[in-house]
Amino acid sequence: MNEFKYICPNCSAALELVKTKYICPKCSAEWGMVEGVARLSRSPSYWSLVPEAEMKAFLGEVRSRGWKDAVLSSANPKIKELYTWTDAPSRADGTFYLSLTPQSSVLDLGSGWGSYTFGLSPRVKQVIAADSSLGSLEFISLRAQQDKRGNVAAVHIEPLDYARLPFPDSAFDAVIMNGVLEWVGSYLKKGDPLKIQRNCLKEVSRVLKPGGEVLIGIENRFGLRYILGAPDDHLKYYSSSRSVSYTTLLPRMIADRICRRTLGVSYRTYTHSLWGYRRMLKGAGFKKIDFYFPEQDYRAISSKIYPLNSNEVRKTLRLRTGSSRWLKLMSLFNLEPALCDSYFIRAGVAE
Repeated sequence: MNEFKYICPNCSAALELVKTKYICPKCSAEWGMVEGVARLSRSPSYWSLVPEAEMKAFLGEVRSRGWKDAVLSSANPKIKELYTWTDAPSRADGTFYLSLTPQSSVLDLGSGWGSYTFGLSPRVKQVIAADSSLGSLEFISLRAQQDKRGNVAAVHIEPLDYARLPFPDSAFDAVIMNGVLEWVGSYLKKGDPLKIQRNCLKEVSRVLKPGGEVLIGIENRFGLRYILGAPDDHLKYYSSSRSVSYTTLLPRMIADRICRRTLGVSYRTYTHSLWGYRRMLKGAGFKKIDFYFPEQDYRAISSKIYPLNSNEVRKTLRLRTGSSRWLKLMSLFNLEPALCDSYFIRAGVAE
């Protein structure tokens, strides 16, 4: 793969690769290349189901034994379970709604362990895996080398709260944000998460080519399972012993008070309604916005995915309403699309 071009996170000038460093000719900042990962962030950030010390030991096993053997032979059940997710091309099925070709350049933003990165790489020209957590990027880089995926590159970026992507304007045909947008705003611990999310999406639109698309996988704030009392998925990462329900349905101020009292943290993992996502994307400059319903969940390894206006969406949601009278009443007004547990959202920038 031709060397990908990055811009300086400090001043946005084009970086020059000199041996194992990226150097900015404008502000003289230097950025390293370590373990095949372009390190374009100096903000400490780590997020993984695997503690950082265990991750370092695991990466040593990946180097010496190969990534598959290291995963499958791990004594850590959390790592072992990841094999299903790291080698599941069907998890990227939602991307078939994008206008991708063998010449497309794709940014997997918030790439995690790379299930989308490696699911997409056989179908496109190049995939850039970008994340603010270095450990998972080192895994992606090692796997790409071992599997001879020469069209995969990994880059360590600033947390998305800053809305500073180290990529030139109009660099990508598509951007993937799967299970990412809801966490934007939780790193800084201050400021309005909604505005921070909108600024992040504006930055995503900047790096898209004319006519380029973003694919977002995310929960619905008013999803049926939340209405029926399921815990807020994101708050479980702050406490393994306490679960909190109904926060997504409540006004943000009340949800924040509940989280502070129950978990000792602010409520900053914002999800939105069908209409809320549409407003936010339009406010960020996206034009054509389409919603899709993953029958299982947007995070599932494999799930049937339907356009939101299809009859399958109504059939599935009506089966889930059970005996609740008011939910049945909502079905009379064809509001099922607003009750989907999660969405895939495809949004495009102007051509």
